[in-house]
Amino acid sequence: MFKKLLLGALPVILIACGGGGGGGGGSSEPATSVVVSPPDLILTGYFADNGVEGLSYETETQSGVTDSAGRFQYKEGEEILFSIGAFAIGEKTEATSKRETLSVTP
Repeated sequence: MFKKLLLGALPVILIACGGGGGGGGGSSEPATSVVVSPPDLILTGYFADNGVEGLSYETETQSGVTDSAGRFQYKEGEEILFSIGAFAIGEKTEATSKRETLSVTP
């Protein structure tokens, strides 16, 4: 019975205490909130189903060489270009989690 009474009275108590701001000639400026964006996540993609090792890749923020599983790194929304030495494989395309040979050629 006491729990039901307490749970029923809790919203009334909270409403009565709401606002606060406590006495004393403070300003009536609205409170500001700070929105914190999540950090840019570095995503991992894979070139081909069986992995293609040794391809160079470059995005706006990442670059490197694919490993034995064909892994490469990128951030969402970036474009990626694969190459072997100085020779580009296809054209720059949107980086995605899975890249196949046919998807980089025009």
